[in-house]
Amino acid sequence: MRDMQEPIRVAQVVGKVNFGGVDTFVMDIYRNIDRSKVQFDFFMDGMESSPIDEEIISLGGRIFKLPAYTENMS
Repeated sequence: MRDMQEPIRVAQVVGKVNFGGVDTFVMDIYRNIDRSKVQFDFFMDGMESSPIDEEIISLGGRIFKLPAYTENMS
């Protein structure tokens, strides 16, 4: 059973951050939700830093960097 004092954590799988439509939309929601009740965890494609890493961390989010996706899956 979850501690009711802790926010619900929602996974956001965003791929590479390039400030496209989905990235901008998710960040707009994240900036404006009640983060004491809901927090986002971001799963990002690639190990490099993204331009929004610091903002996500400052808002209480967590970032999980995943190895870059490639279509060559042989």
